[in-house]
Amino acid sequence: MHGTADKITGPYSWGVEPNIPGGINPAFLVYNKTTTGETQYTLWNGNIRTSDSPYGPWTVIPGRGDCGTNRAPVFHNGVFYCTSQRTTQVYTTTKLGDAWETYSDINVTLANGTSVSYASQFETVEDPFLWIDARGNWHIINHRYNTSEIDHCGSSTISAHTFSTDGKEWHVMEPAVEPYTHTVHYDDGTSFTFVTLERPNLHFNDKGQLTHVNLAVDLVTTDAGCNADNTGKPRACAECKFYNHCGTTIIDLDV
Repeated sequence: MHGTADKITGPYSWGVEPNIPGGINPAFLVYNKTTTGETQYTLWNGNIRTSDSPYGPWTVIPGRGDCGTNRAPVFHNGVFYCTSQRTTQVYTTTKLGDAWETYSDINVTLANGTSVSYASQFETVEDPFLWIDARGNWHIINHRYNTSEIDHCGSSTISAHTFSTDGKEWHVMEPAVEPYTHTVHYDDGTSFTFVTLERPNLHFNDKGQLTHVNLAVDLVTTDAGCNADNTGKPRACAECKFYNHCGTTIIDLDV
């Protein structure tokens, strides 16, 4: 589907513009060509599609596609970088359609000096979002979950963050600090504690400052989880989305 709005928080109009091609959960990357300065809009979902306008038409770039499932691309100093679902490596290419090469393994150096895989230090990370901030520091945030957590879902495992000065040597906070948690506060003074918030996508202003995050959420389930009417294997907090109505929440960050 393709929704449009005058501002990121909506309201959105649906069905006016043609649907965006490429299936569910595409990544979207906007960059300026280094040769001409022209703005390019790209959709990443197996194939990489490009357009001169966010409204299309979209053309598949021939050659190699993106770097994996649930990909997270970024364009920096004329080079493309990308990580994918399990967040184990960063890949790079100078031209879309060419082969991806490994830029780094995402191993984190702990306070005791040991180096371990980020994906093993933070078990079951997925849905990465990769960005490079205005000072040149690299960041990845992920949805994270633990299948042994079946109740008290409002305090269950939800997210993870790793960071680097160069995209090669990665670090984490110790003890771990989750970049986002379950409870969202609204302008009218109310709040809601979501059982899960996944597929984070960050938005920035023209100064490179964070302004918003949008997440896929279970819109129904609360802290108790989703096992009240379940007679089978207990459902993890992160699995409740399969049994209830889901959607998107867009959060205005207090920065």
